[in-house]
Amino acid sequence: MGSILIVSTLPVVRLGLRVVLKEVGVSSTLREAHSMQEAENHITPDLDLVVMNPDMPDMNPIAFVQKVRRQAEHVPILFFGGRSATLYASLAVKLEVDGYLGDLTDEKTIVAAIRTVLGGMRCFPKREHLDRLSTKVQALSQKELTVLLLLRQVLHNKDIAQRLFLSEKTISAHKQKILHKLGVSAITQVGENESFAGAVNEAPQSF
Repeated sequence: MGSILIVSTLPVVRLGLRVVLKEVGVSSTLREAHSMQEAENHITPDLDLVVMNPDMPDMNPIAFVQKVRRQAEHVPILFFGGRSATLYASLAVKLEVDGYLGDLTDEKTIVAAIRTVLGGMRCFPKREHLDRLSTKVQALSQKELTVLLLLRQVLHNKDIAQRLFLSEKTISAHKQKILHKLGVSAITQVGENESFAGAVNEAPQSF
């Protein structure tokens, strides 16, 4: 018997997903993690599914997904939540994650999405503007994506430079490239000018 890992800082979210997974009738052992470090300790080859919030304070979703792929290559990963649905859904596409659900997704859709990814298919909300943002996100390098996600946490260039062992000048250059490639004048505009976040209750698209 395998296991399912739920990664979220919010106990109510972890509890809710536990209830939903039991309703789906999964026989896997359910594991929980409230931080990236704790989650990394639960990455094992017997994982059946990872459901994770990519927008946790200590979370580098890019590094975490890569680590999961190295240690449990074929396990499906479902992003759940994030302050910008369009950004994190686009990131999921970029990282070839198996699906994305927003914070406001109803229980019926969550159940359908979990069944979909456990069945070997991918599952994303169907929105035309997601395609537009996803195209722009694909143009970002991995380093630029990492810087973008840290900037979204309202960290200063100095703090990001220390985390990534880079100079402030390099971080500033990355920021300017990110703004140019995404066609915005401020990081806070990334994904915020789309009417997607309030529409995540729609049935997801499977493919």
